[in-house]
Amino acid sequence: MFKAIKLQTGDTEQFKTTTNYITGLDKINIFIGLNNSGKSRLIRAIFADINKTGYDEYTLINLKLAYKEIIGEVENKYDSNYQNFSRYNIIFIKNDEIKQKLNDFRADEYFNFVALEYLVNFFSEISQKDFNIQHERNEEIILKYKNISEYIYTKLQEYPRQQATYNRLYIPILRGFRPLQIEGKKFTNEDCYSKRTIHDYFQNNSINQNEVYTGMNIYEDVVKLLLGTEEERQVIAAFEEFLSENIFNNKVTLIPKYNDNVLHIKIGNEPQLEIYNLGDGLQTLIGILFPIFRDRDKENIIFIEEPEAHLHPEWQTLLLNALKKFDKNQYFISTHSANFINNETSTIYFVEKKDQKSWIKRIDIEAQKVEILRSLGYKASDLFQTNYILWVEGASDKIYFNYWLKKMDPTLKEGQHYSIMFYGGPNFKHFLYYKDKEFDLTFLKTLNQNFGIYIDSDRKNQSEPIHEKKQAIEQSFTQNGLFCWLTEYREIENYIPFETFEKAVKKVNKKLNININADNYGDRGTVEDKDAQLSYSSKIQIPQSIFSKIQKNKDGTLKGVSDEDLRNEIEKAIQSTKSNTFGISKTTVAEEVVQNQPEIIGDELMNKLNDLIIRIKKANNKT
Repeated sequence: MFKAIKLQTGDTEQFKTTTNYITGLDKINIFIGLNNSGKSRLIRAIFADINKTGYDEYTLINLKLAYKEIIGEVENKYDSNYQNFSRYNIIFIKNDEIKQKLNDFRADEYFNFVALEYLVNFFSEISQKDFNIQHERNEEIILKYKNISEYIYTKLQEYPRQQATYNRLYIPILRGFRPLQIEGKKFTNEDCYSKRTIHDYFQNNSINQNEVYTGMNIYEDVVKLLLGTEEERQVIAAFEEFLSENIFNNKVTLIPKYNDNVLHIKIGNEPQLEIYNLGDGLQTLIGILFPIFRDRDKENIIFIEEPEAHLHPEWQTLLLNALKKFDKNQYFISTHSANFINNETSTIYFVEKKDQKSWIKRIDIEAQKVEILRSLGYKASDLFQTNYILWVEGASDKIYFNYWLKKMDPTLKEGQHYSIMFYGGPNFKHFLYYKDKEFDLTFLKTLNQNFGIYIDSDRKNQSEPIHEKKQAIEQSFTQNGLFCWLTEYREIENYIPFETFEKAVKKVNKKLNININADNYGDRGTVEDKDAQLSYSSKIQIPQSIFSKIQKNKDGTLKGVSDEDLRNEIEKAIQSTKSNTFGISKTTVAEEVVQNQPEIIGDELMNKLNDLIIRIKKANNKT
């Protein structure tokens, strides 16, 4: 199995990574990206050159000493930089992180491309904010750390490679069982799909026609095996059993009908059919699985273009589970399928077109944060397949933004042009702060390069200052050219026309005699019920005047406090807890509000929405 691929001249020249290697390869490798990003061209290029450019695990073991040499030199260079600049009291604030990583990498038993890729990225992205102070020598410091990145990159290009050869098989999107070419008055089974694929994509490569499988030859393939040796006949019997157990859940029989050029199939007690009279989805499953099953005893590198074509999501899962059963195979798959992307055993690579090149990035986000996203119901496809992500605090924010965006531009569709995701509650610090302390955009950028954020100011009045952390977030987003709306008013509900909001609260809570704070900074989530009986809390705070006397006693007793004073103060404290208010369900009220189609009011809201729409359209290449 290949663990890395070196990008070089020829078919892979148009593709780039930070190290010039595609690293971290595993059993199932998924390539995703927008249309025309280059993902299908990429797997074709890998297919054409993999036995020249691939590094398998055996080759990597032999490079162990070279790897140790690089890690050792990186440690020396880093320690020298750190000590030199510490003399000027210039401290690299990520010192603990990189030292721990270097220790981990040094303990690795094999040549670890992923580790070197991490180091190249880490040192190349160092900037002013990574140091405790600003100093006239900061530019010199940054350059010296970036030189470490250059050193690793240069050494990587020097590595020798042992020849490793595997059987390869390419299954293009152009596939099917129905003969198209006519000789005289009869259709022929000649594989025009395979010829077309080789002509279009592999003219300059030594690709054999038997390395490209389209399904057109399945009739001849089955006939040859059934008329062959006992072992070859058993291949068909075993494949029928495999289909019965893993796909059809019923007995399957493949029949190359005499004097016919089309394979027939019988499933359970159903009538025998030509295979092309099965649904397109079942044809897809059989066409992909047959050559893989036939060669199951060999070590194969399988390339599949968009295996989800014609497949219901449930059948996509069937196919993925079936592919996993072949232990000797490694897969390279281009897809838009959420089922393939979201699978926990898949290694995902995102392909993005930039500067006339297709850049490849292995998606390796932090495990803890990924688990949080999963707990919120998000999947990998939600994060990596969308063109723009707007991060909001909660569900009601999402409802209002979806309504506003649809009202202002009906062509924009959630899930296609943009996604809205939550960062609120305890997840706030996980997504927006490095080690829960220092604000950092790295994690959000890892998920998607096109994103923005909405933040409630939570101000109770116009003169109240906005929290410094929220101001820091706004400043960082703005400096990075990203969308950020830190509200002037208290929260999103304050931007809804008051009459519409009040009407929704009354309907949802079935209460007509209520009072809601109409002020732009008022808390619209807490509502006074004028018909409700006053209630009091059993928990009160001892007044300071009483507590001061108790504190002087030093033993917690009430010495020096008169009964009358104590009674009066307790009554006051209890009166202060009286309430006839209730908290609304913001999500339910938001759903009711948008049903009433409110107008979009206020310059602040309109300007922010216009800005957001421009950014979403730009991310989707829409004018």
